Amino acid sequence: MALVQIPILSSIFSIGYDSFAEHSDARWMAFVGVSASLTMMATQYFRSNLFRVLAQLSDQVWKLCAFLIFASVCTFNLPIDAISTTMIAMFSVSALSVAVALSFPIQQVQSEEDFSVRKVYRVGLRFYASSLLLAFSQYLEIVLVNTFSDVHAVATYFSHLTFFVLPISAVGGFLGFLAGPWVRDNRLKFLFQLSEYWLHAVGVSLVCVFLAFNFGYFAWQFFDMGATDLSLVLAFTFGSLARLLYTLPSAFVGNFGSIRQHDAFILGQLLCLGLAAALYLFLTFGFGMEAQYGAAWGAALNLTLRTAFGYLMIHWISRFRGSDAQ
Repeated sequence: MALVQIPILSSIFSIGYDSFAEHSDARWMAFVGVSASLTMMATQYFRSNLFRVLAQLSDQVWKLCAFLIFASVCTFNLPIDAISTTMIAMFSVSALSVAVALSFPIQQVQSEEDFSVRKVYRVGLRFYASSLLLAFSQYLEIVLVNTFSDVHAVATYFSHLTFFVLPISAVGGFLGFLAGPWVRDNRLKFLFQLSEYWLHAVGVSLVCVFLAFNFGYFAWQFFDMGATDLSLVLAFTFGSLARLLYTLPSAFVGNFGSIRQHDAFILGQLLCLGLAAALYLFLTFGFGMEAQYGAAWGAALNLTLRTAFGYLMIHWISRFRGSDAQ
């Protein structure tokens, strides 16, 4: 069923996006949408069944292919269309990933409750809404900076984003990759360890952010990027810490939240986004701060509130599931 639904839905969304984009081809957009969705499906299948190496290969190989194709075209002036070649490579990797996934026997994942098809779709829709809100907040930040800042401010913002956020984002992505299946299979152990060692989790997160910051600063100096902007560095550092701490509630709520709890989680995320937008408006239009600073601190507040609300959700869900969480 998924192999039929995913290509159809991704094609519809891709062609719909193409109608709002300039200089794009609807056929290629549909091609990319289908390839990306199939790759994601295979990656999540491998990840949920603890085939971690296959999951990483499914998710990363096409990116490596894209890099090699563009690097080869730029370096050796190869007479090929880099974009179409990359898309073909992407589809080939996605098709191979799905074929490998189908070659494995489908394993029944242990669950504490039964999921009907209708419930799967209802929960999936809420997953989509939650992911969409996070993506919307991230891209809104970019749009605000691009729209209300000059070229120099935009360059400063994105250079700091590259050096001081991407390293810790890579760490958070890897931890999230590992945390989801582990939390799913070890709910009680997770709750016990979180209640007993939450301070350790904060400490480890601080160390990771500190190391990532130093790595970014070293790279900044190595490439001779000039003076750093203290306000941006601080905002990105606070946001990175919140982003890293968000890994645990994201995994727990995703695995164990009921439909009603997912709805509450989405409403909480909307509230966080609204408060972050209010901070941006106050800093930019009320306090006279430049747009890139308002966007950076607004994003940091959104991530911090979102993370705090996520841990409240862990408490609510664990209590809702009864005394066996003790």
